[in-house]
Formats: sequence, C-alpha cells, structure tokens
Amino acid sequence: MRLASAQVVDHEFRGKFGHPTSYAFVQFECAPANELSFESRATWPATVSEEYRAKLERAVAEAVADVLLEGVHQHSGCTVVLAKTRYDEVGSSEAAFMKAANAAMRSLVASKWAWAGGPETSGSLEPLA
Repeated sequence: MRLASAQVVDHEFRGKFGHPTSYAFVQFECAPANELSFESRATWPATVSEEYRAKLERAVAEAVADVLLEGVHQHSGCTVVLAKTRYDEVGSSEAAFMKAANAAMRSLVASKWAWAGGPETSGSLEPLA
C-alpha cells in the first residue's frame, strides 16, 4: 500500500518515572513513494556519542519496519524521515525510542493509504469474508 499524502507524525513516550526506559520523542516526515525508505535528519545532543546515536537510529528504523511491514497488507509505499528527537540523559534508551517510533508508525498506518493503482483506504484493511 502507498501513503495517500505527505504528513508529519510524532509520539512522545513517557514510561515510569525513574526507569531507565522512560522517555523518548520522535517526529517523522512521511511522504508517498514507490518503496519504503528510512532516513534520519534528526539532531542529537552533543552528549550522545556517534556510536550510541547509530544504535538509537537503528532501533527507530527497526520499529518503523516492524509496524509498516507487518501483516498481509504491507504499508511500504512511503519515505520515512526521522526529523526530530528529544532525548533525556537519564530516561532515554533504545527501547524507549522503539516504543515512541512504534506508536508514531501505528498512527501513520491508521491514516489514508492507497493500493498501488487503486482507491484510497483508511487504516488497515479488513479481510474479505
């Protein structure tokens, strides 16, 4: 399925206070495309090392793919750009960013999509009876 129109989706994850996986914010710019692609243009705090930044972005990309490519009707017709993040030195983790990205992508899946060469549909499709 192909995304019907460009849109911005985001999610702020807040877990239990004091837990090491308690905070992450992600914002994605998504646009229709022929195939799924992911890119990060987000800036991270200077305190986040290049190595850890790569791990965080990989976790986000995995969550994007997990949601968009699950099920029979894969939502693969879009570009997904990680445009903005918010990071907490104590509460952010790879797991927190995966949770935030997962929720944002579920919001995207619930929006309007179109079959390649077909009509638009909202959200996931129901199986034919």
